[in-house]
Amino acid sequence: MVLDGALMMSAEVDIMPIAADRHEIDRLSDFLDGSLGQESRFHESFGFHVDGISFETSVLPDGWIDRLIPEVDPSSGATGWCLDPHDLAVAKLIAGRPKDNDFVDILIAQ
Repeated sequence: MVLDGALMMSAEVDIMPIAADRHEIDRLSDFLDGSLGQESRFHESFGFHVDGISFETSVLPDGWIDRLIPEVDPSSGATGWCLDPHDLAVAKLIAGRPKDNDFVDILIAQ
């Protein structure tokens, strides 16, 4: 699927670290915020930042984990797991901020 460029313009990337223990997910999420978050050296260097999220900070529909979409970096083989666009739209609509509603409008128009 080729996405509208406007969907790719955010200065933030939400990342949920995956670990067997939910306390470890929270710890890693906090680490991401501190290392790569807003106003970090990473943000200043690359023009975007990472928001570490967790199960507690995300509102997603039932079964979202089973619908994750793998994105594999061909050079390293590393895999990132991305939300299904429908699950992402639900999360954005629940958040209900103007920028989220604009995002969903563009996503629907795809």
